[in-house]
Amino acid sequence: MVKKQKHHVERHFTASELIRDIVIGMSFGLTVPFALAAGLSGSVDSTTLILTAGGAEIAASCIAMGL
Repeated sequence: MVKKQKHHVERHFTASELIRDIVIGMSFGLTVPFALAAGLSGSVDSTTLILTAGGAEIAASCIAMGL
């Protein structure tokens, strides 16, 4: 006996491209500085150096995403 499958309808979030760009930018903009800080915190003892590198990376990401 073969069961008949129901028709499945997927509903996706439909918004402007601006929202999509903001979400992608935020995910990239938060992931990379945290990864950099995590990597540096394991190898460097200076908290100031970690914060400086994180701030520089955030500034560089802002410039890159802006371009």
